[in-house]
Amino acid sequence: MNENIASNHNVFDPEAISLQNPSSIIYVLSRTDNSSISKIGSTEVSAQSRAQNYTDGDWSVFSEIEVPSVVKFSVERFAQRILKSGGYWLDPKISGGTATEVFLCEAKIAMDAVQ
Repeated sequence: MNENIASNHNVFDPEAISLQNPSSIIYVLSRTDNSSISKIGSTEVSAQSRAQNYTDGDWSVFSEIEVPSVVKFSVERFAQRILKSGGYWLDPKISGGTATEVFLCEAKIAMDAVQ
């Protein structure tokens, strides 16, 4: 393999990934009426927009981080799996909904799973 090609195309370089791909936002929302309910999601728009437009809009942005779009779903799903395995998952059947990204935990715990 040509060494110049290999050294110039390091696909694992985070800077190279972020320069080649648009960014997305991974966010943690918290219920304004119950701080023990959190949501982890991703968007290309803004966390504030998601907070206002998700279900009844009664959510506030706890935290958001920018990530390359190419990894947004991996980061989001991994954090959700951490919380689900920790027993924080709110089964949507309980509330008659379908959302699988809502958790029974403080937003800080949800953000710890993201990071």
